[in-house]
Amino acid sequence: EHKNYNPRIIESITNIDNIKNLNEDEYVKYITQNLNNPHNIWHMEYCKLDEFGKTIIMIIGSFLGDVEESKIKKIFSEIFEQKIFEYENLVESFLNIRTDVEDNTTMFNFINPSVKDYVIKNIFSDINKRSIIIKNIRYLEQFDFFKKIADIINLSKIELLNLLIEKWGYLEDEEIFKEGFLIENFTNEIIEN
Repeated sequence: EHKNYNPRIIESITNIDNIKNLNEDEYVKYITQNLNNPHNIWHMEYCKLDEFGKTIIMIIGSFLGDVEESKIKKIFSEIFEQKIFEYENLVESFLNIRTDVEDNTTMFNFINPSVKDYVIKNIFSDINKRSIIIKNIRYLEQFDFFKKIADIINLSKIELLNLLIEKWGYLEDEEIFKEGFLIENFTNEIIEN
């Protein structure tokens, strides 16, 4: 099984509209290319989404891993004050959703790591698109994520530090204070890397 195997990718590379003009050799090459680098497939799927679906993808992409539904809703409602959070159309194409049985929270993540790669390289690399999320950051984990990908998306350490200082009072992470987290620790990590 290929590391990027996903029903959405297979559906796309077997779609007659995508392959009707390819001969047998071109088709084999097309399959291999799209499995090894499914960027084009995720791009086609992303472009089909409305503004709200694209924003949900960006919100989830701004976290390191699984994201609680309540966090996504919080950020979504700050971006779109009058819009109801709906994600059902994203489940088959982009998202895995599971319920954590211990605390009964709904958790979201991408169906394949290649979706996260697409979000990083093709959405967050665009300063206008990432600014939608950056100006609505509410969780320290999002800062940690942007710190990890700063070089990939050409986000300078100065921008990241300024953003952290600007957003510090708006963060929703109560547990960071309980654990003795200090803003100096985070800024030192950014400076050292």
